[in-house]
Amino acid sequence: MKPFIVADDFGLCEKHDKIIIELAKKKKVNAISVLVHDELSGKRVNEVRKMRDYLSVGLHLNLTMVLPKIQPIGSIKTLIIKSLLGSLNTREIKKEIFSQIREFEKVFGTLPDFIDGHEHVHILPSILEILSKRVVEEKFSEKFWIRSPVTETMADLYRELSNAGLKVLIITALGSRAKNKLNRLGILTNKNFAGFFSLKSPSRNFKQKYLHLLTLKKPDMVIMVHPGTSESPTQNKNHSNEIRAIEATMLNESGIYLT
Repeated sequence: MKPFIVADDFGLCEKHDKIIIELAKKKKVNAISVLVHDELSGKRVNEVRKMRDYLSVGLHLNLTMVLPKIQPIGSIKTLIIKSLLGSLNTREIKKEIFSQIREFEKVFGTLPDFIDGHEHVHILPSILEILSKRVVEEKFSEKFWIRSPVTETMADLYRELSNAGLKVLIITALGSRAKNKLNRLGILTNKNFAGFFSLKSPSRNFKQKYLHLLTLKKPDMVIMVHPGTSESPTQNKNHSNEIRAIEATMLNESGIYLT
C-alpha cells in the first residue's frame, strides 16, 4: 500500500465537504472517508467522482452518530462493552453495515476502495466479524483495504500517546486483535497509523504536533485528518470545528502534493 492522508467525515456537512474537496483537488489529501446517508448527493458527490483516478474513496462506517434518517445503535463506550461481552444486537449491526455499503454503492456507483469506522467502531470484535464476512462475500477490488488504527513501532505509539492520551492504548489493544484477524483472512490493511489527537479543543502545542504529523508519510502509513471549517452549523462537543479549521489551514499551507 502507498501512504495515504485520509480526510475523515466527508458527508458530515456541506461546508466541511467543500473544504475537503478543495484539499483533494490540490492533492493535499489522497483519500476521503465518507459518512453515507440519504442527503448525500448532488454537486459535492460529482466533484468527488471527477477525482477518482487519484482519490481513494472509502466508507466511514457509522454506528454511533445521528445523521439524516440514521439513528445510532449506541455510544462508542456502550458498543465497546457490549462487544467484549458478546451482547451486541448482531442482527441490527449486520443490517446497518449492509445498508451503508449499498448506500455507498448507490451514491458513488462503485463499492468503496476501503472501509474504516467513525470512532474506530469497525475494529470492535463482533462488528469486525460481521464486516469481514461481508467483505469476503462481496466483489471488492483486489486493492480494497480496511483501516487499522495501530502503529508499527513503539516510537510511533509513544508519539500517538503523547498527542491523545490513554484512549490510544484502548484503541491499540482492540486494533491489534482486529489487525491479526484481517491478516489471517488475507484482507489488506495498513502497517502503520498516525493522527490521534484530543479533538475537543486545540492543545497549547497542537499546531507544532500537527506539523510534525504532516512530515511523516512513511511507507504503508495511513494519516488520519479531519479538515473542515469553523463556520459549519454542525456542532459536536467531542470534536470542535475550531480544530477542523486549523487542520484545513495547515494542510492547505503545507508543501504536501500527493501523487
